[in-house]
Amino acid sequence: MLFLWLLSGLGLVFAFGTLFPDSSNVANLDLSALLEQHDDSNSTSYERRWLGEPPAPASDVVWNTAKCKGRKFMTQMSYSDYDVGQSLPIPQNTVRSPWYFAHLSPWGYVMTTVDEVYRNFEAGGYWGVADFFRHLGLSDKCVEEGGKWIAAVITHYGPGSSIDTQTYVGLDGYQRRASGAYFYMAVNPEGGIIVQNTLGPRQAADRVYPNNFPDTELPPLTKLSDMMWAMWEYYVPPDQRANLDFFMSLAISNPTSSAIIRRAFDSEGQGITTTPYMFQPTSDGGLAILGTCERPKTGFGQPDMLTLQGSPNGARVAHFLTQRKLNIGLKTVVGIYVFECLSRARGPCIMFKLGNLAAPIPRPRNTPAQPAPSPDTNPNAPIGRSEIGKRIVDKRNVVRRHTFQFDGNLTVSSEYI
Repeated sequence: MLFLWLLSGLGLVFAFGTLFPDSSNVANLDLSALLEQHDDSNSTSYERRWLGEPPAPASDVVWNTAKCKGRKFMTQMSYSDYDVGQSLPIPQNTVRSPWYFAHLSPWGYVMTTVDEVYRNFEAGGYWGVADFFRHLGLSDKCVEEGGKWIAAVITHYGPGSSIDTQTYVGLDGYQRRASGAYFYMAVNPEGGIIVQNTLGPRQAADRVYPNNFPDTELPPLTKLSDMMWAMWEYYVPPDQRANLDFFMSLAISNPTSSAIIRRAFDSEGQGITTTPYMFQPTSDGGLAILGTCERPKTGFGQPDMLTLQGSPNGARVAHFLTQRKLNIGLKTVVGIYVFECLSRARGPCIMFKLGNLAAPIPRPRNTPAQPAPSPDTNPNAPIGRSEIGKRIVDKRNVVRRHTFQFDGNLTVSSEYI
């Protein structure tokens, strides 16, 4: 296995762009030939559509919270970067993520190539989407097998020694232990990202160091959406980085996400099959699927039981599109396709189809004029030492809760994205 030490470690996500046939017209890709023609008389036969016992539908609390989050995400994706920042109780001029590829190594991350088992998309393997890709004219193999995908993993540990013996010194000068986090992904320079198998630093550290890894020892760079961008940035030429038209989550097994998917199908009188069923992103099912997100924390690091604790299937898409507007342009989710993967586990897959917005939707309130970007601003420049120190101090001492208002009558409280 080839290890690349960067200079400057399960839920799965794909993003597709111009690798579709007729790349000049990708936004008009017609998926209707792949859509399931459901038989309503058999739409409640979940036993044939879920491997083993089907999940129970999501509770009202989980369902309604997910819909509220999905509505918030849709609104943020449609705003300008400036207006998203101005929507916060403490207004900011930007919500652009400060993290780039160059920040990985200084915060203890390593990128390596992966074994063949992670590169195999065929039916019966871990992922089971090769047939689906072939129907869409997508590359269904990694470069080692003659395809176009480049598979790699970002780990918060290095090779050759036990994770719990490894330490690093961050840009703030503090020594920390490696958390054991990993982010298995693949990218296609023609326009795709695959996030195959992930475990974030908090969850990984809980496994490696049970009850012995305080939040203050976590690196400030932790979000999956930032890892997605780092690998995308590394492998994709600058003039192709805006070519994103699909994200996709594969082999979903998280109980909360599965329960939301079950209820989403119930809400439309349907059931999951091996061919895609489309949810409109503004439907109850679409909003709830988009709203599944990472486990948030409140007060003293304890989970808020009124918020989702599911896998970050929809949130990772929304965070990527909201925080990378200046890198990839103004994009939103225009369709959500859900189907059963032909993997060993036969878990659900979700495809988020993206579309470009001609212009941002103004916030429904008076705002100051948006300042023009400074010509001296370099979005790829590393974060300064003082800014990192400020972020870490904030992380150690403050839990920020922000409120978003939609259509003048719905208010949603959320952690800062």
